[in-house]
Amino acid sequence: MRLLFVVAILAVVVGGVLWLLQRGRQTRVVAAPPPTPVLPGGRNERCILAHGPDRGPGSLRLSPSQLVFDGDSGRVIALERLDIVGVSTSRLLPDRTIAAEVLVVTTTTDTYFWAVAHPQQWVDDLT
Repeated sequence: MRLLFVVAILAVVVGGVLWLLQRGRQTRVVAAPPPTPVLPGGRNERCILAHGPDRGPGSLRLSPSQLVFDGDSGRVIALERLDIVGVSTSRLLPDRTIAAEVLVVTTTTDTYFWAVAHPQQWVDDLT
């Protein structure tokens, strides 16, 4: 009976240590990335890539020559402004309809959907 009590105490201690280690690791992973610099005459905003295999949160930057999405996952999508053939807003994604309008940027090969705070302002800046 005494052995069972010792094993139970040991299990609680090991479980507590593992819980603390995992909790510490999670807080490091969730840390916010450093802010990205904005070039003069550019624009920078936190956003979400709303569709595609790389969808997720990140920062969308507009410079005089490029539109760049820096994903929190490490993925970077850089579009040359000369390659952009269409810019609009929409509530329709290829796989679903959403409540808020998103910024839709079309190049000759792909279409990107970004959830930004004010998509019409991005359309005005890109056209």
